[in-house]
Amino acid sequence: MEGNSSVASWLDRHKQELHTLRTNPAALAFMPANLQSDRPFIFAAVQSNGMVLQFASPELQADRELALSAVRANGLALAHVAHDLQADAEIVGEAARQNAVALRYASEELQKAVAGLEKASATLRADRGIVFVAVSLNWQALRHACETLRADRSIVLAAVKQHGKALNLAAPAVKADREVVMVAVKQDGRALQHAWTKLQADQEVVLEACKGSFVALKYASRGLRDDREFVRQVLRFHGRALKYVPPELRADHELAWTAVTNDGLALKFVPECFRANHKWVTAAVQTNGYSLQYASAELRADPELVLAATATSGGAWIFACEELRTDPSFVARVVTQHPRALKYVSDDLAADRDLVLKAVKSHSGALQYAPFELRTDPDLIVEVLQQRLESFEFMNLDLDEVRTECIQARAHGSKQHAARVHSPLSCASPSDSPKPISAALRPGPARLETPSGRL
Repeated sequence: MEGNSSVASWLDRHKQELHTLRTNPAALAFMPANLQSDRPFIFAAVQSNGMVLQFASPELQADRELALSAVRANGLALAHVAHDLQADAEIVGEAARQNAVALRYASEELQKAVAGLEKASATLRADRGIVFVAVSLNWQALRHACETLRADRSIVLAAVKQHGKALNLAAPAVKADREVVMVAVKQDGRALQHAWTKLQADQEVVLEACKGSFVALKYASRGLRDDREFVRQVLRFHGRALKYVPPELRADHELAWTAVTNDGLALKFVPECFRANHKWVTAAVQTNGYSLQYASAELRADPELVLAATATSGGAWIFACEELRTDPSFVARVVTQHPRALKYVSDDLAADRDLVLKAVKSHSGALQYAPFELRTDPDLIVEVLQQRLESFEFMNLDLDEVRTECIQARAHGSKQHAARVHSPLSCASPSDSPKPISAALRPGPARLETPSGRL
């Protein structure tokens, strides 16, 4: 007691120095030499700022307990511990847990072990610190940990925080841990499939999983999937969860409407009578234009409905009936509303100069989807320049020079040059939209040097 009291009293006299080292560890280099090698003083200092260890005496940098305290405060302090301590699995594990960048200062053997746990020795695969760091950086490393550590709650938590799928690699006992499962499904709702059966019947756990992925409902207990009120809550988050609902609930007017108004693509899973209903399809395309593909043939022939779908998702019009897709007047309305739709029209319509001009007037970038001959049309080029330059020096544009460059481009351009056209989903569509019809190849855009620069 007396010894502790005297140490506390001595540290109290150096309160000002300790306060300075919290924010400026380099200040230790200018303090008296006895402080740089004073263990109680340095121990107190590194607890607030681990980087103080950089300026401590070599003897203290080799002190294992002091090194552990330093890296827990700042993982990068690992750079300043003695060389043999950089090969200490516990110290490296604590450092990397605090700051993953600290791993660069570990010994080569430990770096390799963390980077490729499957190639590490059995001893390292059973080392808690090394495995913890490995799974924190790559959740799949849990696969190569020893059986005991795959049942270690903290290690599994570190893995599922990175990816919910890691739950599949955990020991059965951990899959029954409600907190671990909750963390996993928050990261990836589909992790619910790896949870203990009783947790798949836990309303709170399943609802959390469904917030992240509508597929999670597939792994919920049958009791929850038959529960109308619970299903209604899920559909508020993800309409497409309707896919995993029993047929009798899919036909429930209120539940189906909740699903479709939340996500238009849920239209795929409602009864046919709803897919032939103008009100229902209108509600669906307003949330996702690509739901048009699930509407009845009659509604896919409705010009206004198709335009409404295209307004939401640019490439949706390709699901219109063939008659509309080949109708020049209708296609003209489409490209005026969404100019990039020009890249999905038939070759005959794409060669229609008036149609291309309408698209270009709506958006100059539409010109890149026109055939080669029209991309080198002087009037169309000028239309693009007029839009891009707006009021900036347009009146000084040398139109003769533009025409000359168009002629030169036609003379030297290659009609054989083609670029693959991307999916219509690139037209402002959700990342998880269904894959529509592939578009045909079309020659890539001509590159002209004009007074405004390269087009």
